[in-house]
Amino acid sequence: MKKFGFTEYQEDNQLKLAQYFIYESTVVDFSPLDRITLLFDKQNLVGYFHTRNIVIKGFKTHDLVRDHKLSVLETMANQEVKNLKQKRNAYYNSVD
Repeated sequence: MKKFGFTEYQEDNQLKLAQYFIYESTVVDFSPLDRITLLFDKQNLVGYFHTRNIVIKGFKTHDLVRDHKLSVLETMANQEVKNLKQKRNAYYNSVD
């Protein structure tokens, strides 16, 4: 993760998932959002927010605002998926 430049996101204590992200290029946006954010429950990847098309077997993709997507394990509870989508959409809508 360090080799690829991921940074741990520590702003959201309510999520209960470890988050590691890479910003989008400043060439694309002067105040970039995340290009990809990996979501871990302990040490297992359970989902990821992303702007590029990424397909991983066993994950289901949901559309978010501002051309972002959320992909989560197909077995993740619907309420948890709904919470992730609501929180991230609110965040994306709140930033410039």
